[in-house]
Amino acid sequence: SEYADVPDMFRELGKADPDSEEFRRRRDRIIERCLPLADHIARRFEGRGESRDDLTQVARVG
Repeated sequence: SEYADVPDMFRELGKADPDSEEFRRRRDRIIERCLPLADHIARRFEGRGESRDDLTQVARVG
């Protein structure tokens, strides 16, 4: 799977101190890794009454 590495990334993130620079770097890598997935999900819901920009924002931010 294209995102098969993401669970391992989360496991490694869980080992880092939440106040550390390592934690922030790992978290940022996960976010960057999953942004294309969020965009793909937003595109799948396009044309259902919400603008693509709104869908993308919700997919990326929550």
